[in-house]
Amino acid sequence: GEPGKERLISASVRVAFVQSSGTWRVDDLSVVSKPMPAEGDK
Repeated sequence: GEPGKERLISASVRVAFVQSSGTWRVDDLSVVSKPMPAEGDK
C-alpha cells in the first residue's frame, strides 16, 4: 500500500472456540464495540 493510504479499524471482539474432532472451530464471534470510522471517512 501507499503511505497514508492505510485504514485503521479498531474493534473489540469476543470469540468462543470449541474443539471438534481434534480441530478448533470458532463457535461464536461477537463484536463488543463497533468499529470507529477513521477521520475523514464520513
